[in-house]
Amino acid sequence: MKQGNMRTIVCWVALGLWIPGWHGWAQADFNPDSDGNGLVGMMDLMEFLTHYGMTWPPEVELDCGGEVSFAGFTYGTVQIGNQCWFAENVRYLPVVYPPSQGWEDDSGAHAYVLDYYGSSVADAMTTSGYQTFGVIYDGPAVQQWTLCPSGWHLPTSSEWLDLLETVGGQELAGPALKSDIGWNGTNSSGFGALPGGARSSAVGFLFDGSNAWFWGAEPFGSYSSQGLQLYTYANEAILDQVYSGHVRCIRDAP
Repeated sequence: MKQGNMRTIVCWVALGLWIPGWHGWAQADFNPDSDGNGLVGMMDLMEFLTHYGMTWPPEVELDCGGEVSFAGFTYGTVQIGNQCWFAENVRYLPVVYPPSQGWEDDSGAHAYVLDYYGSSVADAMTTSGYQTFGVIYDGPAVQQWTLCPSGWHLPTSSEWLDLLETVGGQELAGPALKSDIGWNGTNSSGFGALPGGARSSAVGFLFDGSNAWFWGAEPFGSYSSQGLQLYTYANEAILDQVYSGHVRCIRDAP
């Protein structure tokens, strides 16, 4: 908190205690210098708020289901149980590479657009692969770039597990998380996962139309993490090592 704001708040607290009848606090048995150091400071303010059953900063109830703007893009959100998720894949694309180039070559951060083999960000953004599926990231990109807005983050393994339990358990969660367009999902959760595939240094793009891989927050070394995998042929949602995939952000817990 800025010093000027702090002084203003402390002044109002003091006035509230000293002005007769203001909010009924003049009659309250509360010492504004609660720590007895001769100053009305931050600790005194916190004691004051606790004394009257208040919290600082004040709790703000945030709605989920609206839109979130980040890095020039707007994303829909969805409430699933007690979690709030992006309802679409992250589209942040500072650079783009053909699938033949990756961390194996220079250990740097790389991003890909399904079925795009060039290096022009502007051209990549006009493709159906980008507009439908967003961006495929490698491990260094996930670790080095800011892919979620303030107040949001990549999901941890425990948050992935909470999501799966909410939609029926790990063995049955697949259809509920998959979009009902493009493959065999019901999208009953609203998560809307699309089969955007992944990237491989050996074969280029793979599994498009049949799987979706999503990054998690906990890295395995510099190039992979524990993430979520969905497949056309399985109802199960699998938590396993991901080397390339899409990103979904989850809102920080209140």
